[in-house]
Amino acid sequence: MFSIRAANLTEFPVLDNLQKVSDLIFRGHPLLSHLQTPQGTNYLELWCDEDKTGHRTLLFAVEPGDLDAFRNREITLRRLLERAREGVTHLIERGQGGKTKAVKALPTDSIPDEYMPTKDSYYEF
Repeated sequence: MFSIRAANLTEFPVLDNLQKVSDLIFRGHPLLSHLQTPQGTNYLELWCDEDKTGHRTLLFAVEPGDLDAFRNREITLRRLLERAREGVTHLIERGQGGKTKAVKALPTDSIPDEYMPTKDSYYEF
């Protein structure tokens, strides 16, 4: 995994309260998961990268209407990510056992190209 400059968060309580709704894309492991807070806020977690020490995902809030539009193939995953609430995504770094090692605030416009979905990233299941 390559180095990414982003603000480290010492606390991110949302992560502890998320419950998985479903894996939208699964290929040996979840590539895209739908999660939700107890208050009903929707998040998507997108698998990005891995190495021998762990893996990275991007976590970002999505509006319910946008999530429905994605599922109905009206907008792309890339567009969802670009429209992330407050223009911020969270880069989650986890160890091999899945334990969270770091959470970083990453402005949406600073996401590395290697982590961005393609322009034609319509939902396929």
